[in-house]
Amino acid sequence: MKIVHEKLKGLESKWNLTWDFLGHKKYVDPEMCSQRDWNQTLITKVNQISAQMHMSTSLDPGNTIVTGPKCAVLIESCEYFNSNLRNIGRFSFIVDDEIDENVIYVYGLNKIDECPKEKLNNLIGKIEIKNYEQTT
Repeated sequence: MKIVHEKLKGLESKWNLTWDFLGHKKYVDPEMCSQRDWNQTLITKVNQISAQMHMSTSLDPGNTIVTGPKCAVLIESCEYFNSNLRNIGRFSFIVDDEIDENVIYVYGLNKIDECPKEKLNNLIGKIEIKNYEQTT
């Protein structure tokens, strides 16, 4: 994977969550919730990681989403995705061709230079997408 910022090279993500692509089928009547509707809950996970970054560093929250082409479709399907600006709300969106796994990374890059070295891994979050391979 390309490193979005040189300072983050070789660091493991501090914040790790999972999101189930087919999660809505377990709990909700398909008539009430479409896959596109369910995909919006992925942004909730992004926001959760972003908030953890903010609380653990006292710096700005996460502001950049990075994923491969396979999972980019999920972000691009979300209601507030802006294809012209390549963002979703306050998050910049980067597609990295070297990421081929079912993962979305969230980075806090706003004030990376102000973050103490021992807390840099607090600026990396990872969302593992479950059950996505069953549909692609």
